[in-house]
Amino acid sequence: MSNLSIITITDLGFAYPSSSSTLFEHLSATLDRGWTALLGDNGCGKTTLALLLCGRLSPTKGRISPVPSSLVCEYCPQAIAEQPRNLNDFANDWSQRTEAIRRTLGIADDWAYRYSTLSGGEAKRLQVACSLSREPDLLILDEPTNHVDAATRTRIGQAMDSFAGIGLLISHDRALIDASCPRSLVFRTRHMQAGNVQTLTQFKGRLAQIEEQEKAEDRHAQEELDSNRRELSRLKRFKAARFQKLQHVDALRQQGGRIDPHDHDARNTHKLAKPGASGTAAARSYRQAEARIVATSRKNADLQTAAKRYDGSMSLQAEASHKRELVRVDGGDLSDWMERHGVEDFRLYLRGNAATDRGADSQHGPAIETISIGPKDHIGISGPNGRGKSTLLELLVAGLPADLPRLILPQIIGSARIHKALEDAVALPGTQRKKLMTAYAQLNADPEDLLAGHELSAGEGRKLLLCLGFLKHPQLLILDEPTNHLDLRSQAALAEVLTPYQGALVVVSHDEGLLDAVSSIRWEVE
Repeated sequence: MSNLSIITITDLGFAYPSSSSTLFEHLSATLDRGWTALLGDNGCGKTTLALLLCGRLSPTKGRISPVPSSLVCEYCPQAIAEQPRNLNDFANDWSQRTEAIRRTLGIADDWAYRYSTLSGGEAKRLQVACSLSREPDLLILDEPTNHVDAATRTRIGQAMDSFAGIGLLISHDRALIDASCPRSLVFRTRHMQAGNVQTLTQFKGRLAQIEEQEKAEDRHAQEELDSNRRELSRLKRFKAARFQKLQHVDALRQQGGRIDPHDHDARNTHKLAKPGASGTAAARSYRQAEARIVATSRKNADLQTAAKRYDGSMSLQAEASHKRELVRVDGGDLSDWMERHGVEDFRLYLRGNAATDRGADSQHGPAIETISIGPKDHIGISGPNGRGKSTLLELLVAGLPADLPRLILPQIIGSARIHKALEDAVALPGTQRKKLMTAYAQLNADPEDLLAGHELSAGEGRKLLLCLGFLKHPQLLILDEPTNHLDLRSQAALAEVLTPYQGALVVVSHDEGLLDAVSSIRWEVE
């Protein structure tokens, strides 16, 4: 077990060589033993910070102590396409400790020898197991519960509990964060007079408590800024009035005019205008006003308030198809398709109350013999990993009429498709591009990144593909794990878009909250 108890980040800054601006700067924080959540919007720099902590990137400025090269650092990435670097070592390690890791995560003995055939959840468990087996000083898990079912999520949580080193969890999984992380580091976009900046703030407590703390800080900062602005306006009016009086008195003095002895303000201003008058009370008052204007202006320039957001205000304009039925598959075709694609003993049920649904078994609603999707059906599909949910979607897509406008978003989106989407976005005509930028911003992303051609994170790429698809007014949406890689605010925004959608919707997800919000029909795969 590692003896390392703390890692310190001091004034850290980073800019990619291809970018003309810094991703972040002046970040300072500490990582203590145990688990810390790293939170923030898509594209804010969470994965980049993780790679800096592991020594896979070098900071532009600032330092990390101890230096990453002196530590055993393990980064478990979001993507499961590439097998773990130490997979062969893990496969041949039958020590008592590694056996305990296998049991906790439910790793079968042959998984390490057939990585490419594993389901998403199985591959993720094996990734985590390989990372734990190295006994790292620092373990970083980047979105470990993407693509995984409830049982796998539970196993990953148990494996995290067994880790005694310094752990950093990058995740948008509220349940996992609350169960595993007593503290969080939160990337926040803050607004200053000079523009927006990225900050990194430590909070303690559950996510709901953190969100309340953030709201309270935002209210306090805005109230302070408003108060300072009112004071600055008052001071400037005072200064302008003094200056006007000074000009008036100076004009009287030059013209030999007499100042009314009862006009104390004018007489004091007259003293101020005389040589050697710097020590008078009027002069001190004038200088104090000047100093307060400078100090208040500087304070306003440095004050950080919440940056403008565009959460959840996007609407998906589409009409339902006039077809009575979009796709229909009978039981025989369903069984044949599954067998051809290596899915054995596939069963699909209506999710319902087993005590009241006639013909239901003890855990499900009635079995589905024939699949039918109507033009306004909102169907949510759930079930364990590796049981054929994505294969079922392939069957549905194969049966769709060719002329039906549709948006199909798979569970795993490759970088090539994201690059193509970025090219398509830049090539859009003016009106369409404006609509895309508006929708993209309202999913909590920065449209300027699209125009500048910046590299997009997995979450940003998924948002872009959704927004491009929405522009075509699809009459059917087929979405496989659509909230994977999306930040918390974007997940809520997406649910608000899908719920009132007028067309047909088919969503596969392990996120029960999403399925409850957007679907009126539930299928469960067994």
